[in-house]
Amino acid sequence: LKDVELSLGSYSGGTKDNAICSGANATVVVKKKHSKSFEKYLKSFCEDIVAEYGRTDPNFKFRCKDKGKGKLEVMSTKDMQRFVSLLNLLPNGVIKMSQTADIVETSANIGVVSARPKSFNICESLRSNRDASLDWMISKVAKLADVFSVQFMCRDSYPAWDRSGESELAKNAAEIYRRLFDRDIEIVKIHAGLECAVFAKKIKDVDAISIGPDMFNVHSPAEHLSVSSTGREMRFLVELLKL
Repeated sequence: LKDVELSLGSYSGGTKDNAICSGANATVVVKKKHSKSFEKYLKSFCEDIVAEYGRTDPNFKFRCKDKGKGKLEVMSTKDMQRFVSLLNLLPNGVIKMSQTADIVETSANIGVVSARPKSFNICESLRSNRDASLDWMISKVAKLADVFSVQFMCRDSYPAWDRSGESELAKNAAEIYRRLFDRDIEIVKIHAGLECAVFAKKIKDVDAISIGPDMFNVHSPAEHLSVSSTGREMRFLVELLKL
């Protein structure tokens, strides 16, 4: 956006750290003589977004409201540039695919973001099936924070769980499922944070599996699960506990 001077008053987006943001709001100040050019640019930018993501995000909407004249405290140009640059440079989305299965190994998502005239906060969720890759991602974000002279803090970390080798518990579980429902259970690796990782790290040589019903659009406002699958899972769990 050339020849348009603008300042950022506030920004807020996201509801959960580990969920992809589904909406955001920003208050921007522009000079009156630049308002039409600014609105024209925003309209063009949103048309590009719809053209690119219309199939995956058909409900995308953008609203621009003129709040008129008045005084509003805004971020300094330096802070605004740091904030916007960080949002653009922080890792977001699929980072690395697994070498052993057709799944994502390492990913990141920007979760809750807020900005005010004198401060801003960006919370990002990093995940990986490998501890080494997770450490690499944390180091990368820490270095970006250092470059932009912002405070970095890592919290709520949990270890990776990269299941390898044959699992006796998984074999027994598959046999029980086949006996109960006369079909094979689906055994897959998934890209998600699992409690098994914590148990596997704390208990030496523990054999752990993760089970669950059919779930859809997890970590989104459209998250839901299959009721019939939940019923089957309950029967399966009861039999599994009898081992």
